[in-house]
Amino acid sequence: MGEEKILSQKEIDELLKTLGEQDVKPAEVKDKKKVVSYDFKKPHKLTHQQLAALKNVFESTSKFIRANFQSFLKIMVECKLVAVEQLNYEEFLKSLPVPTCLYVLDVEGFHVSTIVEFSTGSVFPMIERILGSSKEVADLVERPLTDIEWDVADRVLDRLMQTMTESTKAGYFAKYNISSREANPRFISILTATEPVISVSYEFITAKSKGLISIAIPLEIVYRLLSQVSGSSTPFTSKTRQVTTKIFENTYFNLNCYIGEYPMTVKDLIAIKSGTVLRLENGTKNSVTVSVQGKRKFKGQLGEVGKGQKAVKIMGKLLDAKDKDFVKIENSDEKEVSDIANGVEFSLSVEIANKQIEFKEISTLSEGDVIRFEKNVDAELKAYVNGKHKAMGHAVRMGDKFGFQFTTFL
Repeated sequence: MGEEKILSQKEIDELLKTLGEQDVKPAEVKDKKKVVSYDFKKPHKLTHQQLAALKNVFESTSKFIRANFQSFLKIMVECKLVAVEQLNYEEFLKSLPVPTCLYVLDVEGFHVSTIVEFSTGSVFPMIERILGSSKEVADLVERPLTDIEWDVADRVLDRLMQTMTESTKAGYFAKYNISSREANPRFISILTATEPVISVSYEFITAKSKGLISIAIPLEIVYRLLSQVSGSSTPFTSKTRQVTTKIFENTYFNLNCYIGEYPMTVKDLIAIKSGTVLRLENGTKNSVTVSVQGKRKFKGQLGEVGKGQKAVKIMGKLLDAKDKDFVKIENSDEKEVSDIANGVEFSLSVEIANKQIEFKEISTLSEGDVIRFEKNVDAELKAYVNGKHKAMGHAVRMGDKFGFQFTTFL
């Protein structure tokens, strides 16, 4: 190797001077990415297509509101969709006036609440009209509603929810309970501040007044509504059935058949003794209920096959597979339970048979199919209290109804 030349201090200074005199251009960035600002106050949980679908739905609803409220109030009204947008819960509340007419609604089948708000400019003219007054809106003061006015406003709310049910074909809008009524939105705290909601605003106009109707719908309800409107749920075709059956191959599900139920209180339960007979809700001529993994799915007809073995013939699918919620009672002596929990509802179910069944068999069940059980016709039946096996007994006939006679307790 040759000897490396070491620069002197003078040569280094000359080199630095030369570099300083040249225009050094920074390297060009080939892939330039556009920076897009993000508004954290407006969470984008829905796509533009989904928002467009919602706008079409609520635009159609505005026409139903106009027609229904013209009939309801017996005057000419106009209803215009102002906006359908994604907001967080806190921002929606801040957009509402004070005082106002605000409802928190618990919609059946959902674990979240919906907010419906009528501004004073929209609700007071309707209240005055319902009460038969001809008072001008200009004479009305922006103030909280009185108790009587709240009762009248309840009728307005009910008409609005019925109208939404009629226009969207979503029956759950009509199945609601009023959780609370407030004049100040700041007192409402049902969601976290950043929880996204869909805000729907209508302008409600009469001859001499106008005001806003605002609705905050949680995403849980919105997604259900979108699936109904767009029909986006995947159809269970032969191909999807084949794929799903493959996934659940060698996987077993519990299939249970029930002849009826009997709602009970703790006092009723304590009073049961060996030989007691309870009259069940189902008639002997009615079909029995077939459940899969605890969910009611089919209606069946009780019978027998072979050498006296129980069987159920599938008659059709159930439209409502809703489960009931129950209150758990802690262990205590009979008197304390009777005094404290008397009136608390329980459910007693009588099971005639059960078996393990593969998914592919469940997916192909249709009218006329027969499910065969190993249990003999004369075998004792199991009685369940809140889903817990608590007693044994026999099915008996009580007029045109089934009955259950207790024999032993577990």
